[in-house]
Amino acid sequence: MNEARLINWALNGEFKGLDRDSLSYEDLDLLASLEVQDLILIASKCTYEERIPNRLRTSLLKASRMQAWRLKHE
Repeated sequence: MNEARLINWALNGEFKGLDRDSLSYEDLDLLASLEVQDLILIASKCTYEERIPNRLRTSLLKASRMQAWRLKHE
């Protein structure tokens, strides 16, 4: 449960549960990107403390830029 809350925090700034049904397709895409990044960090043997905010925030920034590029080039 803590992993999901950490990812939710990176997405919306709140360390709590998230109602996925209320998210836009863009937010769901960003959420999926964050989940993948978190799994990569786990597979890289990063500790929970190492994955906390800074690394996930960096991932969110990258995902946001990627999403903006996609929207611009549709």
